[in-house]
Amino acid sequence: MSFGQIEGFFVDTCVLLPHAIPSVTESCLNFLKENFSRCFLSSSVKKEAIELIESAYKYIANLFRSELKPFLEKAGIKELSNKDGKIMAQFFMKTRKKLRRIPKHYRSNVPHELLSAVESYVASKIHSLKSGIKIPVDNFLAALLSELAVKNAP
Repeated sequence: MSFGQIEGFFVDTCVLLPHAIPSVTESCLNFLKENFSRCFLSSSVKKEAIELIESAYKYIANLFRSELKPFLEKAGIKELSNKDGKIMAQFFMKTRKKLRRIPKHYRSNVPHELLSAVESYVASKIHSLKSGIKIPVDNFLAALLSELAVKNAP
C-alpha cells in the first residue's frame, strides 16, 4: 500500500542568505531556482534568517549613528559634496575592518553584504550631487538611516 510521498527537502539559512564567495552565492541561487518547487522552508529557518538580517541592519545602523558623524567631524567635514567620496570610502574601509573583528556568530555574510550594498548606495548618492551642492552631515545621516529603516521594513 502506498501513502503517497512528497519529494523535497528543507532549506537552511546558510542556503538562503548571502555567502562570501560569489560563486557559492551564484550556485545557491541557481540551485534554488531549479529546485524551488521541492523546497520546504520551516518557520524556524525563516525566523533565523529574518533575525540575522535584522541584527545586521541594527548593527550597521548603530555604527552609522555612533561613528559616521564623529569620523567626518574629525576630518573637518560638516557638509558633504560630490567631492567627498574618498572620505566616505575611508569610513567604509574602517567599518569593514571593524566587522572583521566581531565574533563569527553569523552563519552567513549578511553584515558584509549589507555594508557593501549601503556603500554602493552612499557612493551613488554622493557622486550624483551637482557641483556646488552641499548637504549638512546631520541631514545626510538622517536620510541614510531612514533609507536603512525603509529597506529593513517587513
